Amino acid sequence: MKPILIDAKTAFKNKILERQADGIKYKNILVPSSHIYSKVQATMYGLNDGLVAAENGGDLRSLFDKEMIKLSKLFETTGDIREYGTYAYYARTGDLVQYAPLEMNRLAMVASNSSLYLDPQMKMSYPKSQEIFRKIHPGVMGLSVGSNIVKAIMQVIRPDCLSIADPAMFKATNQNRVTGLSYNLMLLSEQQQQGNNETIYGLRNKAEVLAEQLYGEDPYVNISVFKDGVTLKNMDKFLKNVNIVIDVADSTEYKLALAQKAREQEIRYIRITDAGDSVWMDIRPFDLDKNISISPDISDQKLFELEESASRSREDFFRFADALVGDKHRKIPGEFNALVNGKLPKYVASIPQSGATTMVGGGWCANTIARMFMGHKFHERMVFDMRNTKVETFFKEVPGLVVGEVLEAI
Repeated sequence: MKPILIDAKTAFKNKILERQADGIKYKNILVPSSHIYSKVQATMYGLNDGLVAAENGGDLRSLFDKEMIKLSKLFETTGDIREYGTYAYYARTGDLVQYAPLEMNRLAMVASNSSLYLDPQMKMSYPKSQEIFRKIHPGVMGLSVGSNIVKAIMQVIRPDCLSIADPAMFKATNQNRVTGLSYNLMLLSEQQQQGNNETIYGLRNKAEVLAEQLYGEDPYVNISVFKDGVTLKNMDKFLKNVNIVIDVADSTEYKLALAQKAREQEIRYIRITDAGDSVWMDIRPFDLDKNISISPDISDQKLFELEESASRSREDFFRFADALVGDKHRKIPGEFNALVNGKLPKYVASIPQSGATTMVGGGWCANTIARMFMGHKFHERMVFDMRNTKVETFFKEVPGLVVGEVLEAI
């Protein structure tokens, strides 16, 4: 799934890559010109326009200028830039893509964020904040709403590593809340017959599709993909090296099990719930106190009792949901309230979800994670209602992750 990364200079020298009249030969595979792309120009021209030499931008600009001189000399010597940077070979699609070196590639993807994410005193340098961001390792369980969170995390934080998990297959009905899905949603019938997937009817796993999308943007990122979802058997593996857990899963059993395991391993835990026009965020600082409850304002014993009966009926499920994230999500006036309380007719079997809400939830979650790792405080529970554009906070404030301690821990 992760593309094969090939150093351009050594690959052409050692004939791992060979120029052909109609493309480039990679080992014994001819990649036609129609499947060869380059992101180098977009990266370097973008940085040339975006980086400044004045104020505090001099170090980054100097780093870029040195790389640009290197690229220009290569062009003067060889007449093109094919032997620059890194090639990524995407085996499933047969594409060969040229990228700028890792540091330039990443810088281009985060440069426009500038110093928007700093410590509360705003004394940290931009390079220092990026050093911290790169070492954040999110683990995201649930990838419908969660895919928006992952993509926002990559846009805001761009960590070097992340773990994603979901056992479900993408279907066209996911497209109202998942961006980037197109014809790659399914495999060709020929690929199914060749046994290139383990799904039925050519449907593709959510975690695998999302990883493919992310690798298409950035081949250097390291993604641990759990296409069976998070299970009791693989939970420790999922949490390996993870330092922030984001739970957006549907399974009530695994929501509680993962929260328990995160608490046991003292990992900060975020639970995101979308409800019509509102987004609910719970933050459990298990990294600071491994004796606190899974959800604020209710004991674990009572929560587990409600979870055991959650599958019996719709009303039992909502009793559990009310206990887990609070009952106000069903009391906010509007269409969602009317739908879940039977005052409007049902048209779908699932709980209604809005694409706009999931996109807001993704951005809000990524922003919160970024600021927590800069040392900012947030409440244990926060609610954003898009109908009236108000945010409500509940319970006590959670301390941010202290920058020095974060760097030592990760």
